[in-house]
Amino acid sequence: MKFFAALVALPLLVSATAVPRTGGGSCSTGQQSCCQQTIDAPTYWASHGILAALLGIDIGAVVGQVVGLNCSPILGNVCSARSVCCNAEQHGLINIGCIPIQL
Repeated sequence: MKFFAALVALPLLVSATAVPRTGGGSCSTGQQSCCQQTIDAPTYWASHGILAALLGIDIGAVVGQVVGLNCSPILGNVCSARSVCCNAEQHGLINIGCIPIQL
């Protein structure tokens, strides 16, 4: 039983350490957005399992990312909510593949 738990935990640890981070306002892979709310991506997709399955999202691959809710483009380095960098140009109700950034 302990071996099984270790076997399951190992891929999660490996994927958690392999996630690139950005900071200082840099967003080299996508669009800077200002989101009214952000939710930890694995938590969000675990609670929306059917949607994740339909979209083909691997919950283990989104460790370190957030889901941005109600987002808009950042203009002039001003965001009164939560600033994120999303992996594609997307704005709207739910934005996936985002990481928090500092402006």
